[in-house]
Amino acid sequence: MIGGAFLTTATHGTDQLMVQRYLCARNSKQATAALLTSGVVIFAQFILFLLIGTMLFVFYQKGTVLPPEVAAKADRVFPTSSSRSFPTASSAW
Repeated sequence: MIGGAFLTTATHGTDQLMVQRYLCARNSKQATAALLTSGVVIFAQFILFLLIGTMLFVFYQKGTVLPPEVAAKADRVFPTSSSRSFPTASSAW
């Protein structure tokens, strides 16, 4: 969170798009509103990405269970070395 705040602060002061937005504002109040609005949106986006990453981590740590129709054909979906049959030279021709 702290690193993201510093990164956002750094890019807001140096990014050409952001600086143009501030310079095109009619007054300093509008420029301040643009800066704060952008900061809030980026913060919400940052929180959303962290939340999605956390949810994916928990989901895959919990373990996934294959549906019964897929588990019955597991050797076809996820072949193992014992279930593979490679053609021999004589059977290929």
